[in-house]
Amino acid sequence: MIYFDQSCYTEENWLKETKDPVKNMMDTLRDSSEVIKRIPELPKIMDNANQALAFLASGQIPQNTNSFSSFNDKKNEMKSIRNQSIIGLLVLVFLGVIVF
Repeated sequence: MIYFDQSCYTEENWLKETKDPVKNMMDTLRDSSEVIKRIPELPKIMDNANQALAFLASGQIPQNTNSFSSFNDKKNEMKSIRNQSIIGLLVLVFLGVIVF
């Protein structure tokens, strides 16, 4: 009987903590206030998004940005790895021809 009373009490507390309409309303208000705090940043975000879409539509990336230089570095690194792999394969084939 005591266990039943404790479990009912625990269930009631859990329901109040998770499914309480007042708590849901407070969570909604808190989330809304976070959104309202970020509204002043919205024009800047929209300008950045518009600029990014313009670059995508034109098919080019501005060459004075860090992303462009890091992209070129990565592209050159991938070419280097490809060339080293091809040279290594050719050396193995050449050694195989010499040995056999």
